[in-house]
Amino acid sequence: MIDLKLGQCFNQPDIDTDVVVETLDCSQPHWGEVYYVVELTNATFPGEDAISDTAKDACQNAFQGYIGSSYTTSSLAFGGMYPTSGSWASGDRAIVCYAHNTDDSTLTRSVKDSRL
Repeated sequence: MIDLKLGQCFNQPDIDTDVVVETLDCSQPHWGEVYYVVELTNATFPGEDAISDTAKDACQNAFQGYIGSSYTTSSLAFGGMYPTSGSWASGDRAIVCYAHNTDDSTLTRSVKDSRL
């Protein structure tokens, strides 16, 4: 279960080995920044496809409000971390949306209201 909060900057995790994501001050070189977090309230795991679709929609809808530009015109890409069936069983309910450079280069400041 990954525990990231709104506005936290972090280095790109290795999804195969990392269970803890390294967070950094956004003025330090970093890979991504959390711009939206939503807790799901479903009683049961909705399934991989449904949760992936929910994450994509949530992340797209929240992008402009945090970044200040539409994801279609932005130089940033977005992604989402969301529960798997295994992490759901352990209580994970968070969708974490993050922004990063499309070429995966390092960011050196917050993307909040950056209009990047």
